[in-house]
Amino acid sequence: MYSSQFTYRRAAQELTRCSNGEKGDKGDTGTNGINGLSGSRGNVALVDTIYGNDTTASVGGLPFKTVSSALSVIQSGQQIHVYPGTYYLSSTITLPTNVVLQGTPPCTLGYTATSSTTFLTMGETSRLDNFSIVIHASSHVNLTGILFPNTTTATAQVTNVHLTMNNVSAGVLGTSDVLGINCNGTGNLLNSSFSWNAIQNSTISIQSNGGGIKRGILVSGRNVVSTRDTNIYIAGPSTTSWGSYVGVETNDGSTFQTGSIQLRTSSIGTVQPSAGQTYTASDILQTTPTIIISPTYLASAGIQIGPGTDLVTKTAGNNGFSTFNYPTVLVYGLKGTLYTNSNHTTGYLWYGTQQVLNDSFPDSNTTFPAYFRIQQPAILSGLSGALAIAPSNGCSIIITVRYTPTGQTTPLDTLFTVTLSGTTREAYFYNRSLSLNAGDKVHVYLEITGGNANLAHDLTVQLDLF
Repeated sequence: MYSSQFTYRRAAQELTRCSNGEKGDKGDTGTNGINGLSGSRGNVALVDTIYGNDTTASVGGLPFKTVSSALSVIQSGQQIHVYPGTYYLSSTITLPTNVVLQGTPPCTLGYTATSSTTFLTMGETSRLDNFSIVIHASSHVNLTGILFPNTTTATAQVTNVHLTMNNVSAGVLGTSDVLGINCNGTGNLLNSSFSWNAIQNSTISIQSNGGGIKRGILVSGRNVVSTRDTNIYIAGPSTTSWGSYVGVETNDGSTFQTGSIQLRTSSIGTVQPSAGQTYTASDILQTTPTIIISPTYLASAGIQIGPGTDLVTKTAGNNGFSTFNYPTVLVYGLKGTLYTNSNHTTGYLWYGTQQVLNDSFPDSNTTFPAYFRIQQPAILSGLSGALAIAPSNGCSIIITVRYTPTGQTTPLDTLFTVTLSGTTREAYFYNRSLSLNAGDKVHVYLEITGGNANLAHDLTVQLDLF
């Protein structure tokens, strides 16, 4: 591959010399100058910042000097090949259908935005490969690095691209939306979607300040996105910034709420706000769908955490998500009839299974409630409860997860709660998430209502941690 690329550049040098009246060197096929390569480039347009000339260039012939000029003449089924160098563009890029824009590293595309801008729009069956892209703005204007419209997340591909978005110098007083990659097209959620990676072997870095939303990848349409080997970093803003800083978000604004992203072998990280800072940050954020019908991998829309994916700060914006990796499971159980007397209707469960026993299990000690200590940062992602015998009409079993943050002594309620009432024997809650730090204590609190009429028997509680 590289020998032919260097041959192209050498041929371009020879043509430059020949046009100045110099004698050409011998080509690869034995003829003088570039003639030995005549026709060998076919549907390839070369771009060379050193030897290119937009006036004399053509597809299959001499190299262009600028990427914009090559794009102005390229047609479907052709390729633009860009030689090493830094290319500052004065206009945005729209890739035509079935066109490849490929660089030879080190190859950088630079753009300075003075107004709201989408730098590069993917075309159907197009590909962007082997570039560093640096987009800068000194004021608060809305920026999108790469846009996947229509059905391009299922047909087009970004590979080996290192994308940096930077408007830090705009300061903290303004508002701007900065999106690395925005996927706002259409599509269906299919189990086979993982076979096509729209974004692969790439990095996305967002550096911004002030208000607005800052996203590495945003899925704002009904399309399904699949990524592999892609690392995303959202830098922390200045102290007084108040925006929302998120690695990956799904927020399908349509009534369908089927927008989905599948993340594999990737790292996603943000910088969490410290005391006194008002901006929000999370590695992932599943804004839609708000309700998870099934947390099983590939079964629901939204964010799908696939094999080998690391959430650096273990944060999900308190919202739910689905994961391929079977979570760490904490199981609690009470064996026997749960109601025993009117003085023992509330208490905490111990990790593991215990026999129902007055004043012991559930444990009514509220001064030192039973707990499970978190050993490393984790996300509480699910709660489920099940009974062998339902409570009966007018009676219920209420299960609530509480936690005590490190350094505190009073348990706090969480949104993780389920109620088993009447004839209901099973219930679960996966629509939210809770970030837990090393040293935090997790408690499972139980309430029994209905008195002697409550027939609830043999309780199992499961907590899922990612």
